[in-house]
Amino acid sequence: MTPTPTKPTAEHKYQRARELLGAAAEAPATPSSDTPITAARPPDQLRLRRVCRDRVTAIPARLADLLPADHLARLIWDAVTRLDLTAFYAPIVVVVGGPGQAATDPQILVALWLYALSQGVTSARALNDLCVEHLAYIWLCGGVTMNYHTLSDFRTQQLQALDDLLTQVLACLDQAGLIAYEHTAQDGMRVRAAAGAASFRREATLEKRLAEAQAVVAALTAPPAAATETHSAREQAAQERAATERVARLEAALAELPAAQAAKPAAEQAEARVSTTDPQARVMKMADGGYRPAYNFEFATDTAHRVIVGVDVTNAGSDKAELTPMLDQVAARGDAGRGGHRHRQRRAHHRPRAPTQRPHARPDPALGDRLTRRRGVARPHGHHRGQSDLQTAGGDQRVRQCPGAQSARPAATACAGLAESVGCGVVDRHHA
Repeated sequence: MTPTPTKPTAEHKYQRARELLGAAAEAPATPSSDTPITAARPPDQLRLRRVCRDRVTAIPARLADLLPADHLARLIWDAVTRLDLTAFYAPIVVVVGGPGQAATDPQILVALWLYALSQGVTSARALNDLCVEHLAYIWLCGGVTMNYHTLSDFRTQQLQALDDLLTQVLACLDQAGLIAYEHTAQDGMRVRAAAGAASFRREATLEKRLAEAQAVVAALTAPPAAATETHSAREQAAQERAATERVARLEAALAELPAAQAAKPAAEQAEARVSTTDPQARVMKMADGGYRPAYNFEFATDTAHRVIVGVDVTNAGSDKAELTPMLDQVAARGDAGRGGHRHRQRRAHHRPRAPTQRPHARPDPALGDRLTRRRGVARPHGHHRGQSDLQTAGGDQRVRQCPGAQSARPAATACAGLAESVGCGVVDRHHA
């Protein structure tokens, strides 16, 4: 007799469901047949597109199209190509087909410094960085690599050529009628020297330090003993070079000491001091009322067209005795152009006016905006403020008759840059 199945109660159903859920949770997961599962691999084993900034990447860019047609860098380059740079090419001895590394074209170096000075850049290291970071400087380089040694040596070693180039630019401006030579304003600007106040020493201290430095050089150049631990050849050369340079600086300071003594009264000449790092610097009263080692940059400017026609660097703290040397310099520069004879005549026949007839000239606000380095003759790494005036000047009959008429405005900018370059070159050469 077959037993009759009993109907499962609700409790039995719940118990059975709990048993099934527990068995499913304890059972291993069964992978799906259509979803492949791979083991996780470390990131260094995966083929990914990763960052690689050391790789040289070809950037499709045409150097000629980096700057707009009216950019200041283009105008300065056009002005430089019209100048006679024979003095800069004279020291170059490498020739096509001969031995030696190719030299950098002086046109590039002149244009780079002129544009950099127009933007307030005076450091060779800063200019070297801009040659790979800023489009205007990259355009001026034209694919030629630069280094700060080349830029610095060019400004310090070509001082006379830069000074002659300033005279050449003034002659071009005079032929274009952009220099009147009617009224010339002169003023000095004190520039802080690199010497510290603690570097100034009297004669006795300088002689003592010189003897010590010479003893160090003698010890370094003497052959080392067998038991003495020697440095590498590179370290030995660096120590000898540093000691020799210190001797040279101290000797230059002693040579400059008579000039410092002559500038003092007889009773105070024994107290004259000279800097061991910058011998030609003098302690001057600065614009803020303090006294610091500095140089006095003298500029002469044609007031009619705001063009710098003379530049000089002195270590005199006053401008009183600088008028006559500046007049002679302006006359000598004027002799190089067509306005030289006219300038000499005006200076010879000059008669002071009566006080009632003297015009009360008001300073033009644009004068400082164009000629001071702080604001610059151009916007910082931008376009020249007077570019719109270039077309107006091109329509002037006097300007059209000049062969370099199209570069009249850039020549004025180049003139200001050259004046500053000559002044900075004088100071840099003293440090060198």
